[in-house]
Amino acid sequence: MVPSSTWRHFYRSLFNQSCILILGPHVATFMGDEDEEQLLEAFSRQLVEEMKASDIPYDEEQENSLAYTALRWMKGGRKSSTMLREEMCSFFDRSVSRVPKVYRNLAKLPFFLVVNTSPDEYMKQAFMRAGKDATQLHYNYQDNQNILIPEISVESPVVFNLFGTVEDPDSLVITKEDQVDFINNLLRENVSTLPAEILQHFDKNKTYLFVGFDVDDWHQPLLFRSLGLHEKKEMSFYLNNTGIVKATKDFYVDSFDFQFLKEDAMIFASDMSKGYKAWLAENESKAKPEETTKTAYIDKPQAGMSGKVTLLMMTSNPKDAAALELNDEIDAVEEAHIRGSERRKFFVKPILDIKKEKLLELLLRHKPQIVHFSGHGEGSNGLLFYGADGYADMVQGDALANIFKLFNDQISCVVLNACYSEEQAQVIAQYIPNVIGTNSAIDDDVAIEFTEGFYMALFAGEGYEKAFNMAIAHIGLQNFPEGGRPVFYKNGEKYQIQ
Repeated sequence: MVPSSTWRHFYRSLFNQSCILILGPHVATFMGDEDEEQLLEAFSRQLVEEMKASDIPYDEEQENSLAYTALRWMKGGRKSSTMLREEMCSFFDRSVSRVPKVYRNLAKLPFFLVVNTSPDEYMKQAFMRAGKDATQLHYNYQDNQNILIPEISVESPVVFNLFGTVEDPDSLVITKEDQVDFINNLLRENVSTLPAEILQHFDKNKTYLFVGFDVDDWHQPLLFRSLGLHEKKEMSFYLNNTGIVKATKDFYVDSFDFQFLKEDAMIFASDMSKGYKAWLAENESKAKPEETTKTAYIDKPQAGMSGKVTLLMMTSNPKDAAALELNDEIDAVEEAHIRGSERRKFFVKPILDIKKEKLLELLLRHKPQIVHFSGHGEGSNGLLFYGADGYADMVQGDALANIFKLFNDQISCVVLNACYSEEQAQVIAQYIPNVIGTNSAIDDDVAIEFTEGFYMALFAGEGYEKAFNMAIAHIGLQNFPEGGRPVFYKNGEKYQIQ
């Protein structure tokens, strides 16, 4: 029996979108000749039947262990890993059809990220049936390729197949040899090679639900460690209704703070789905988020559809305005990007002589998370864009805000590095959670030094707030005269420098 306090904790973490689901291989089943069978165990028994027919010796007590039987099938039958992968893909094609009910119940819950250790597509299909725009990605231990990670949300969840997928046979982790190679590649110099865009979601504020694992598998502790689950966290629950020896259980409790729940996965998922729906109804008035046109405050840059944080850097220096050293500012950003320890997470796209009629097109095409404008501002009159004839074309803050409002689920930061741009920043901050402007006329050198410091911090992995503080401190190191300085609006409120 699961305590009521445990259910309530699950419901709160689900509602707060802070619960990650991690699926073990024993959840994936299919309808066999007579009853539900576990996919990987059934494939293991198929290999055993072939070994029997070929008189290949094997340990009968291990006939359900695919890691063991697959290696015996290969070595004893002198068959290649390619043949094994082809055999597994063929088995999945013949066996996998309907989505098991346990997945359909789990898909009703607001999980934003699911880590799957079986090569099936059940969870993605279940999400799609629940009306969610799910994406399935996978890790290939033989080829650490760059993976394009879309923006992750409850409405657009990501299923990450850790041990590969039948859609990419080379990625499959099947035998014990594969498991050794997988762990060797996964933890290089004790650092996980999993995509940073996936790992960033694993932190101490999350709750983790494990379903369908065998804690006796030797590689599980290394796998969990690669996800950072040995560090302090909110809470982890581990479903396993089979007998677990006390020493093993104590190890997982002491090392990973697991709480073991002896519930059947099918019953647990069904009860949890019904219970969450009832909990929402009971707590609707106090739990329902306040409707607002503002995006919730975002502390750090989050990757977009490209798998990277796109910085769209726009400049405008019309012919009839004072000349600015905008190329120097672009150089400062690009130099900071080259030196940044987290540079691979960012893509910098400079656009020179920005015209107002091109702004919407550029935002749609490049889908940036950070928008930087360098040029001239004239307070309430607006910002000076580059006109068709090369002369100034003024755009007021309200017009800019109406554009940015349409992208408030994508853009997390706008930097207006222009004189007298605070008024424009304040209007845009109604819709964008992090906005920077300047409080009066600002010297070229000050603007460039601020830009360098701000992006130096971002490209090193710092959040917006700390990057702003560091950039202000960076200016303070210089012997600049008094004058205009950048100001920061955080979730619509003017930020006081710490």
